Amino acid sequence: MNGARKLAGLACMLVALVIVGASCAPSAPTSSDLETRVAELETQVAQSGEATPGHTATPTHTVTSTPTSTPTETPTPTATPTSAPGYVPYVNRDLGFSASYPEGWEVEVQDFKDPDTGEALGKVAEFHTPYDPEGGFLQLLDLAVQIIAAPEGQPMPIPSDEEYRQLIADWVTEREQEVVTEPTVITVDGYTAVQVTYTGTDPFDQYSLVGYGTFFFTEDRLFIIQGVAAAENQEEMRYVYEHFMSTFDVLPLP
Repeated sequence: MNGARKLAGLACMLVALVIVGASCAPSAPTSSDLETRVAELETQVAQSGEATPGHTATPTHTVTSTPTSTPTETPTPTATPTSAPGYVPYVNRDLGFSASYPEGWEVEVQDFKDPDTGEALGKVAEFHTPYDPEGGFLQLLDLAVQIIAAPEGQPMPIPSDEEYRQLIADWVTEREQEVVTEPTVITVDGYTAVQVTYTGTDPFDQYSLVGYGTFFFTEDRLFIIQGVAAAENQEEMRYVYEHFMSTFDVLPLP
């Protein structure tokens, strides 16, 4: 780790799996059907291309805890960006989202790549504490927003609540982590989403980690939002993640 960065390869593999699982009927596809569909979607997404990110300034909403239907139209944000003391608003209109993150944290935007082919599947915006050579990994807290666009001309499949729960449980398993809280259906800026808390270790099995994951589909994108930190920083990470999610807004793409 940096947690989200070093685990990004595993998350990349999930992207195709999530899209496939969500587009299927309640019964699971066969292994051969799944592999074929994954290959097709990866090719379509890689060919669809991505815009170069840019950022300016932004809206907010609160995450609530009641299952709702996914809106049929992308909501247009009207709220004025607000932020708790010590947090600053971030807006990236090219990626289509805004949220508030801790003041003084570093922000990086880069391609989200397929670990096998190196093809860009989407973009990831990463927010993290400044790296401290003395503190090393234990002092590092990391938020990452991974965004994968639907293949050009095709809408994103929207899963049911039960499919959402299963998908995020599978996501945690794929990352070789363990679920702490049962997957919970929530809403993020009016969109049905699912959230989970998990624990595990870094890729080198040196540190105990705590992580928070949320993902949801809009009509044209898949959002995977995660927060990861050493277990000793669990409370700080939980507070930062909850604030980030409570201010998260989906913006229409240019």
